[in-house]
Amino acid sequence: PKTAFLQGYAVAINTQLRYSLSDGAISRLTQRLTEAGAEVLEPAKASRDSAQSELPESLITDWERVDILVCQHRSGYEYSKASRLGKVIGTFVWLYQSFLTEKIVPPTQGLLHYPVPVTPVAKMDRMVITVSHYTGASRDYLQRLIVAMGAQYTPRMTRATTHLITAMAEGRKYQAAIQWDVEIVNHLWVERCYQRWRLLSVSHPAFTHFPGLPILNSMVGNTEVDVNRLASWVEPPQGEVLAETSDMELLNDSDLEADTAKIAVKTDTGHIYEVPSQMGELQNGEGESCDELKSVSESADETADGQQTEELGLGQTRHTSRAAAMAASLTLGEMMKAANIFETEMRKERLNKYRKGTGGRRTLMLADGEEAQDGHEPYTAQKSRGRDGSDTEGKARYEIGGYAGMASSKRQKTGEGSHAQDRVRIMFTQVRPEAAEHDQIIALGGEIVESATEATHLVCTRIKRTYKMLMALASGRVSIVGRNWMEDSLAQKRWIPVDFVKGGADAERYGISDQVAESHWGFRLSESMRLSHGRRLLEGVTVFVTPSVEPEYSVLKPLIEIAGGDAVTSLPKARLTELLKASLRVVNGQAAEATAMPLLVVTCKEDNRMWPMFRVSPDKRVPIYGTEVILTGLLRQRIRFNAPEFDILQ
Repeated sequence: PKTAFLQGYAVAINTQLRYSLSDGAISRLTQRLTEAGAEVLEPAKASRDSAQSELPESLITDWERVDILVCQHRSGYEYSKASRLGKVIGTFVWLYQSFLTEKIVPPTQGLLHYPVPVTPVAKMDRMVITVSHYTGASRDYLQRLIVAMGAQYTPRMTRATTHLITAMAEGRKYQAAIQWDVEIVNHLWVERCYQRWRLLSVSHPAFTHFPGLPILNSMVGNTEVDVNRLASWVEPPQGEVLAETSDMELLNDSDLEADTAKIAVKTDTGHIYEVPSQMGELQNGEGESCDELKSVSESADETADGQQTEELGLGQTRHTSRAAAMAASLTLGEMMKAANIFETEMRKERLNKYRKGTGGRRTLMLADGEEAQDGHEPYTAQKSRGRDGSDTEGKARYEIGGYAGMASSKRQKTGEGSHAQDRVRIMFTQVRPEAAEHDQIIALGGEIVESATEATHLVCTRIKRTYKMLMALASGRVSIVGRNWMEDSLAQKRWIPVDFVKGGADAERYGISDQVAESHWGFRLSESMRLSHGRRLLEGVTVFVTPSVEPEYSVLKPLIEIAGGDAVTSLPKARLTELLKASLRVVNGQAAEATAMPLLVVTCKEDNRMWPMFRVSPDKRVPIYGTEVILTGLLRQRIRFNAPEFDILQ
């Protein structure tokens, strides 16, 4: 932080958080708070080193001095104590967003800014939820809410899906949801389920309203914490000496006055859209006792209690008398950026704990014994924006108990020749930076990212067919370098440019050479990088993927698309016939490279019933391949159609 925006605030860190973080992490957090002007209250000198069974429930002793409690969960002595005393209680996401914007706003204005309950929403574990037509920060935000409640988020629409969260009543997922009898709702259903921490019925009109304009994406994140419902998580005082008042009274006092402005939403393009009355009524808390809003597990009596007198309507603003201390509401994009910054800094803590518990890093297989993404499921890899700009398939993993996760952003077009001048964005696989190195990277103007669509460099130790390495090669923009490149750059206090197209001493010094792996896969990484920086392997190619392949479609799709191809699972008959005939002409003409092949069929023996559709005539067919044509092809940056290596019928 550049300004002392927390001047005059005394901040306490939740004791359970202190137990879970290393001394280094606490030291860095304390330094940031101090730089922002806050007074960080040191815990009692009790026993951080005591046995777990002897750890005290709270190390905070001087509650009269506490202004802010940093807390992740809506449970425990300290959360209840701070609530009863009317202290400001915010999560790490809220705190890091404050660092980012150098402003402080009430944590109750954002669902992810306020501590999350420890127990999941009842019956939510049975729900399988996918999202469509919500993009960017809005999509990331909804995914976090879904997983935080205990539901399963999936980027794919399958027959197991129970709910489709969509901003528009159109698209492939929408049509499939109608056919498969999947519940179709907008983002308000997710936000209100999270707000009430109950599985709500989908029948309220506000949940099923889809404007003709692409506007709902701009409305995500307006739902606030319902302060009237927080009392159920607050434990009563037990023999307290300090006079305490109700947390509800303090949060409902006169300095939280609700404006009665007209309900409207301004879209990203500047269009002012009047919200339908039923959506406004839902946001303003009217009609709370109607049957449509009754929770799946609640009774009629439970539904009627607790009026929403303090809710902020869509597009409304809430003005406080402490405007100097509590600034205007921050954007959803800032919230997601803050979450990602925090997650990057805390990832080392989680990895260290994981290694201690398992004795090493977990890896998963893409195919043929090779590793996928570090510690993540193959079909939860980084996300890749679809060609329609809406649906995103691939990896999206979140652990909202500690607000851990990964998010995506728009692709950054960065040429290798300008890496040294442009902002360096480093992605890691097989290795992570030490705490000191992390700070040096940031100080040098670099950034640590998790997506090949953002990265300029991938740092690794050897060649392993991980998801990140395949995405990096497929992108044609990422330089794959050894750890020595990062170490030398930090030592020289400049980012050393490495040009794998022109080659040279630096390319040889900092490139990865692994003779065993290169011999096994039949390629040279330096040559593959040179080829990838010249063109994208699957540019202009339609890749038809059948249902039973492994890795499955959701894993292959981001790889295909970042390589320039178009991944599909079906085609109109006329279009398929056209591509088959064009591909057959290419094969008969002895074309060697994938760029000349209009159609690439990726299948497996389990889908042999589909093979006849890929014949032009009884005696003429195009080659059909296993998934290795993609996986190994991306490593080599070449696909030779005349060779029978990956032809599943050869």
